Amino acid sequence: EEEAAGWRLLFDGKTFSGWKNYGASHDTIEGWVIEDGVLRFTRDVSFAGLVWNHLTPWNVAALDLLTRERFASFELTIEWKISEGGNSGIFYLVPDEKARVAWDFGLEMQVLDDARHSDGQIERRRAGDLYDLATRSHNGTRPAGEWNRARIRVDGDHIQHWLNDELIVDIRRGGSDWKNAMAESKFSGVEGFGMAESGHIALQDHGDIVWYRNIKIRTLDRQAPGPR
Repeated sequence: EEEAAGWRLLFDGKTFSGWKNYGASHDTIEGWVIEDGVLRFTRDVSFAGLVWNHLTPWNVAALDLLTRERFASFELTIEWKISEGGNSGIFYLVPDEKARVAWDFGLEMQVLDDARHSDGQIERRRAGDLYDLATRSHNGTRPAGEWNRARIRVDGDHIQHWLNDELIVDIRRGGSDWKNAMAESKFSGVEGFGMAESGHIALQDHGDIVWYRNIKIRTLDRQAPGPR
């Protein structure tokens, strides 16, 4: 039924086929392993170590896992589980690999342990939020160590986030809400941020253990109705 509706796997549960490390010039995947059909990030570092990796030019800034394929209008479903105090993210519309890290221009659904991470106290930076741009309408997040079901829908400039089957973010790029959010965000002044017509999907290395599974996508013909 899912295949008939246009869905296909982005992760086959066995191999890294279709994926690479962001910015890598080789095919070897670093920082991630596959266990029982689940992707697990393995590089667990302190906040100071994370900052060091990002600031030192001779280090790999991040080991984000990136789709080789690009997508324009699409619907993505994915399940995630975060470690205690952990932080990660699901990036999308990452235009290319020219920037040092994927979040320089890609949009992000936040993946977070709200209860133990400091970002859990900041609107627009909690689990499910469109990071630093749109806060969730309500909180249906499951705690660290439990699986959450996420859905991201991009239909042209219309962006929606679901978490555990509830619509929590609904915004249009270029609209008044978007412009106000951009002006108040850390991305203010970054020309072209979040405005790519198509791009890659990436799973973030934020220095914490995180798990992802059941990653599926379908492209939209711009006339497809949204999920009910």
